[in-house]
Amino acid sequence: MLETTRKAKIWLLTLALLFTVFGNSFGEGKAYAAGGDFAGGTGAQVDPYLIETADQLDKVRGSYLDTGTYFKLISDIDLGGYAAAGWNSIGDSVTPFYGHFDGDGHTISRLTNHNGDSLGLFGALSTGGWIGNLKLTDVSIVGDSLVGGLVGDNYQGTIDNVSVSGEITGVDLLGGLVGYSYDGTISNSCAAVKITGEKKVGGLIGEFMGEMNDSCATGEISGDRNVGGLIGYAEEGQIQRSYASGKVYGTDEVGGLIGRIEEGDISYSYATGDVSGNMDVGGLIGTQIKVTTSYNHAAGNVSGDANCTSIGGLIGYSNDSKILFSYALGEVSGLEDSNNVGGLAGVNSYWSFGEISHSYALGNVDGGTNGFNVGGLVGVNMNGTISNSFASGDVNRNSGETGYYAGGLVGDNTYGTIQDSYASGTVRGNYIVGGLVGNNPSDLGGEIVRSFAIGDVEGGGIDNMNIGGLVGDNSWGKIVDSYAAGKVSGNDVVGGLAGGSDSAEIWTSYSYGEVTGSTNTGGFVGSGSSATIVNSFYDTEKSGLSISEGGAGLITAQMQSQSSYEADAVNAWDFAATWGIDPVMNGGYPYLKSSLVTLQYEDNDSTTGTAPASQSYVPVTEVSLPGAMDLVKTGHTFAGWNEKADGSGVGYSPGDSYKVRKNTSLYAQWIAVTLSSDATLISSIGTVSTNGTASETITDVPYGTTLSAFKAAITPAANATFEVYEADGVTVATVLASNYKVIVTAEDGITQVTYTITVDPAPPSSDATLTSSIGTVSTNGSAAETITDVPYGTTLSAFKAAITPAANATFEVYEADGVTVATVLASNYKVIVTAEDGTTQVTYTVTVDPAPPSSDATLTSTIGTVSTNGTVSETITAVPYGTTLSAFKLAITPAANASFEVYEADGLTVATSLAFNYKVIVTAEDGTTQVTYTVTVDPAPPSSDATLTSTIGTVSINGSAAETVKDVPYGTTLSAFKAAITPATNATFEVYEADGVTVATSLASGYKVIVTAQDGTTRMTYTVTVKSAPSNPTAGGNGGGSYTPPSNKLILQPGKSGELSLFGEITVTVPVDASDKEVIITINRETDPQKLLSDPDVLLSSVFEVLKNFKDEFKNPVTITIKFNSAKLPAGQTPAIFLYDEAKKRWMEVPNGQVSGDKVSVKVRSLAKFAVFATESPVDQETNKEPLVKLTDIAGHWAESSILQAVREGIIAGYSDGSFKPNRIVTRAEFALMLMNALKRTNQGGELPFTDASKIGRWAKNAVALAVEAGYINGYRDGTFRPNSAITRAEMAIMVAKVLGLSSEKGLATEFKDDLAIPEWAKGAIVSIQAKEIMKGSPNGEFAPAAKATRAEAVTVLLKLLEAMGK
Repeated sequence: MLETTRKAKIWLLTLALLFTVFGNSFGEGKAYAAGGDFAGGTGAQVDPYLIETADQLDKVRGSYLDTGTYFKLISDIDLGGYAAAGWNSIGDSVTPFYGHFDGDGHTISRLTNHNGDSLGLFGALSTGGWIGNLKLTDVSIVGDSLVGGLVGDNYQGTIDNVSVSGEITGVDLLGGLVGYSYDGTISNSCAAVKITGEKKVGGLIGEFMGEMNDSCATGEISGDRNVGGLIGYAEEGQIQRSYASGKVYGTDEVGGLIGRIEEGDISYSYATGDVSGNMDVGGLIGTQIKVTTSYNHAAGNVSGDANCTSIGGLIGYSNDSKILFSYALGEVSGLEDSNNVGGLAGVNSYWSFGEISHSYALGNVDGGTNGFNVGGLVGVNMNGTISNSFASGDVNRNSGETGYYAGGLVGDNTYGTIQDSYASGTVRGNYIVGGLVGNNPSDLGGEIVRSFAIGDVEGGGIDNMNIGGLVGDNSWGKIVDSYAAGKVSGNDVVGGLAGGSDSAEIWTSYSYGEVTGSTNTGGFVGSGSSATIVNSFYDTEKSGLSISEGGAGLITAQMQSQSSYEADAVNAWDFAATWGIDPVMNGGYPYLKSSLVTLQYEDNDSTTGTAPASQSYVPVTEVSLPGAMDLVKTGHTFAGWNEKADGSGVGYSPGDSYKVRKNTSLYAQWIAVTLSSDATLISSIGTVSTNGTASETITDVPYGTTLSAFKAAITPAANATFEVYEADGVTVATVLASNYKVIVTAEDGITQVTYTITVDPAPPSSDATLTSSIGTVSTNGSAAETITDVPYGTTLSAFKAAITPAANATFEVYEADGVTVATVLASNYKVIVTAEDGTTQVTYTVTVDPAPPSSDATLTSTIGTVSTNGTVSETITAVPYGTTLSAFKLAITPAANASFEVYEADGLTVATSLAFNYKVIVTAEDGTTQVTYTVTVDPAPPSSDATLTSTIGTVSINGSAAETVKDVPYGTTLSAFKAAITPATNATFEVYEADGVTVATSLASGYKVIVTAQDGTTRMTYTVTVKSAPSNPTAGGNGGGSYTPPSNKLILQPGKSGELSLFGEITVTVPVDASDKEVIITINRETDPQKLLSDPDVLLSSVFEVLKNFKDEFKNPVTITIKFNSAKLPAGQTPAIFLYDEAKKRWMEVPNGQVSGDKVSVKVRSLAKFAVFATESPVDQETNKEPLVKLTDIAGHWAESSILQAVREGIIAGYSDGSFKPNRIVTRAEFALMLMNALKRTNQGGELPFTDASKIGRWAKNAVALAVEAGYINGYRDGTFRPNSAITRAEMAIMVAKVLGLSSEKGLATEFKDDLAIPEWAKGAIVSIQAKEIMKGSPNGEFAPAAKATRAEAVTVLLKLLEAMGK
């Protein structure tokens, strides 16, 4: 076997010597192109010879073979033209190729050689020579020895990136790439060549010494000895990342990758083709001696013929070598009388040390009829160590009737050690058959530690014996910390753990499978004579036996309890480091911690998500594989799991059952999908633009749309994603606003479209609330809230700065009246917040904490001069003469929270007037400190007032020095007249005759009353007119003394009633107490009324001018009745009395006219020009005035009589549906109209100054104007009148008080319980009208100032007003 190799080495060494001696002749000369042998180039490294044709290639001979000569193909070459004669290989053993040949990726086809040695494209390649980047196709070579598709003989040359295809036939040293390669380097090269030979036949290289990486062979290989799918024979080889896939046939030393290898390393390589032979046959290597094989595998089936030996799924025969992290997948079998057959190795270290670690075999193993030493992993393990390894295939499935020494892991473990390993397949055989090991003789060194078997064990054939769940025959053997779980059946010497175990040792081990046999059968050991069995057990229930020649029987529950194994304290099981027990693992029985395997899931470049968590299992645990869970890989779909990241391993689908046999990683598999670049979206909210650009819009998003609702409304393109960002397009949004961005990313992960959002503007808010960092703010949701606990001394500016109104709302701080803007801060001041809508308001009443009692007892006064000496005795001087006590007290302002009183000079008697040396005593807030101010009143100046008043006659008041006293009744005596006169204070008077000099002794017209003022200088003369004696006195007139004149004039004494009529067309009726003066009324008909008319006017009567003798209004209204021409009245119109406004030069309708037949009557307090005109028919009060109808909803109402009276007097009317609606709220405009109707004001009001005047109905405008001009009602500080706002009781009270001329002094205290709620500006009025009994409080003692007045309340108050005016 070694002879050819030895000869080749001697030849190569001789050749090397020849090259050394004759170097100048063979390799060191410089080659030059001769006669244009090539397509170009000089042969230099930077300018190689260019080869374009077969003839040019054929020129590479002679001197062109030298070192330093460079060639380069520039075209594919067909050598078919040389087929007949056969290609003459470039270089031979005498003149090898030393140069550099670069195929530059080109192909040389149809290379043909017929006979001889050293055949190939190149015959010989020597030291420094390089061939690469070349393809050889359709190679056909028939030779003897040293035959390769590229090179026949390679001595220290390098071959890189070359491929060969075709067919080679020869005798020995045959390879698809190289026949023989000594100390050469082969990389990135492959051969797909069918090779037939005898010895040292390899798919890539026949015989190899050197380095090889990343190379392969795929052709079918056949030979006799040293036959390999990649290399036939190797010595001192370093081989990595290489493979062979073709079928391999041979007799001796046959391997799927290498036939035989001595001294070398093989790593990360594999073979997949089937392999067959007779001796030393392996799926990867036939024979290996002193070799380390790591991270390799074989996948093909391996078979041996009859009488074969050393047949292995990975290695046939492994001596003094290591097999690490490697595995075999194919089935291994032999025919009859085979021996040493194993799923991974036939033999492991037959006479020398050998190691197998972290390796396994998955295929079934069958030794054939009478097969001997057959194991799921190793046939025979002699002197070898097996650790952390396993086998899962069945053993002798087909030939179990006759097999000998059969084991699920090892057939025969002579001198061997097995630890931390297991077998799971079913094992059959006739003699010495075990679930893990067939034969484990300790006298020959066999030992099993921390290992187990779970497959069933069956004794086959007649008289089978030595059948055990873990070991068939353990006589003189040793088992420690191990167990068996499978069913065991046989004939003789049958045991759950071991069949025979005479003179053996078994420590801390157990079995629990069913055991059946005929003789010498035990639940734990079949035969155990002289055995040492320590703290070991079997399951009596599961095994079906309660007898055994060793081991203690326990029921299942005891077997699954840790305490059972710790009862023997001296030999207690080590559950800390060796054993574990868990109800959910290993069926509840103890398991070996070292045996646990991990199943780990890898996301395999997922984009997001987390792979399922890894988990540890007892080997061969069956699990259901999960789905992708939350794993996502952009642009891909999940396609299950695979044992290889690239998908080249076994694949599984979610839900598949998977047996975990070893530490395993399953890789998520992803199938790429066509990725869309569509980054558009649609939305059910807003309007989405579709311009097809990268910048689009979403407009019309309703205000208030939440971010979550908006996102829920968006549907991006299929498999696209989106996010909403703030305006910068970077910050992820947490709310939604205009100019925010929706960025859609298409399925391709690249294309994006940005949508800019436009949110509709918010409607004006009605939120008029506030928050404040000062004080406590109530949140009752009403229009009247509070801010309490405001610290004393808080400034207005600090208080305002602390307030935050609702969004877009505004606020102001007012004094207690809610009108005057505050300049300081005090209790009962108001903070009025106006919402964004400009209408809604909330008023917050402020409560400031009380100040600490002050000792300040000073005062200030707007009257007089106050001393400020800082003593307890001060003065107030220069008080003007005539200052009243009340005015003086009003002018005084004591120190904050101090009080004062004015006393007479004694300082004790409270003053009722004001005089010199009176005292003002101020008491400070502390109640103790006092300061006394002595008052000095200026003396009175002499008066220049020379006027008088008289109870007799009418005194003129023209302000001149010549006045009159008229209408002195006829018969008035001088003394009575003088007694009736009251001159100005300190003035004097005398009555003189007409000359103004002679003092009168009687009274007559023309006499003078001369008044001299206090100053003694100023005088005023009053001329007296005595009335003539009456000519036609009458009685009556509701009080007597009235009469009817015969002309157009009516004269009435003060308080008297009367009536004046002219031609029966107009009548003026004066009631009692119409005036406290003499009344003279005249009526004149206008002779030229057209000058007072406009075209549209329809005049129904004459125009009358009615005059009186004074300017003031009547206290009680007089009635004007005018007759009209009904024939001239247009259809659908109504007669009405109008008065002529001299200032505005227009006619104004007098309201509340009463039509009776052909006459119209009105009540007025002033006189003017009057006439009857046609006008539009009246409508409800809502637009002008309410029609008088029968009222249907006031019966039994508390104000029924008042309502009826008010309707009769024209103050108010009912509604057209017959109702009155007594509880309906009255607006400010309605009350103004009702008030003016009650007062019978008929003159025309001025223009309204309010900003919302347009909101005041036509029916109420004049009434509002009259009420404003009279000072009865005001607008608001913001310039509005708010006609449609309800009138409050406080507002109604102050209007009534103003009509009556009552005091409306601010700040007075009322008697009502809700005094604090009454505005300061209304308190004086409320006190005054309460005294008049016009308005009262509720039964609970409250006034309810903010309560809204009803129609019933309004008419009741107005009737009481009229009653008060008549008193």
